[in-house]
Amino acid sequence: MNRKTFEHYMKREPADVEHSYLFLVDNKDLALNIAAVGFSTTAIVHEDGYFNTDQLIEYLSEIAFKGTCRSDYTYVLACSSRKQMICWHSFLQTRV
Repeated sequence: MNRKTFEHYMKREPADVEHSYLFLVDNKDLALNIAAVGFSTTAIVHEDGYFNTDQLIEYLSEIAFKGTCRSDYTYVLACSSRKQMICWHSFLQTRV
């Protein structure tokens, strides 16, 4: 659920449809709870070892069309910030 975990997701295909859902959340506790029930998740927070919104968008742009498994995932936005949701929705609609 941190930066390294997310980068690992991008390097491997999901095992099945259930594991193809990748929850993007802005709360570490929520990310831990999602992971506890078996789903892939990453916390988008302003802390060392994690992506913030701008860093993750930049990372996803950098790995586009480079043989990663980025497009094998279904991104589920679960952010409490409306601005963050709009930003992600726009990015994922035009980039994935």
